[in-house]
Amino acid sequence: MKRSMRRGVLLACLAAGGVGCSGSAGEGKHLKAAVDEYHSNLRWKRLNEASRYRAAERRAEFLARYLAVEDDLSIDTIEVRGVTFVPDSQPPAADVVISAEAYLLPSAILEKHVITERWELDGERWLLVSTSAELAPELEPGEENAEDDTDADRASSSENGSATSDRIGDKQAGR
Repeated sequence: MKRSMRRGVLLACLAAGGVGCSGSAGEGKHLKAAVDEYHSNLRWKRLNEASRYRAAERRAEFLARYLAVEDDLSIDTIEVRGVTFVPDSQPPAADVVISAEAYLLPSAILEKHVITERWELDGERWLLVSTSAELAPELEPGEENAEDDTDADRASSSENGSATSDRIGDKQAGR
């Protein structure tokens, strides 16, 4: 009971724009908008838009990681469970706890993830600077260029496609 009451207070804090929380009301209102927009963009795979809420030095890594599994990752829900403004932090910061349900093909099992995100105010904008986990798996070394390799493989296949078709035609014709 105590835990759900605390969660309710934190959610009310976020919904009220941070009023009564450590952090100004304006900061809380802007944080709520940034968190909601980021998670909506992530859920619906608007990855370029979502990347705008990541710290500049982490955007390329974020895009590589999520684009690598874009067709296989399905995010069913993302829900904010709590927000805690970090007292006396410069720049202002907040820890946002989310609950997400997602699956990654070939598995069709919906898995629940609880993730803590650290958001910092960068001038006028809130940016996600770190997370305790990601919904997309970590890339293996060298996978950053996997999409480029796939494109090169496709190009190579289409260049050699006529030779492959000729061999298939030869087998069918008994040659």
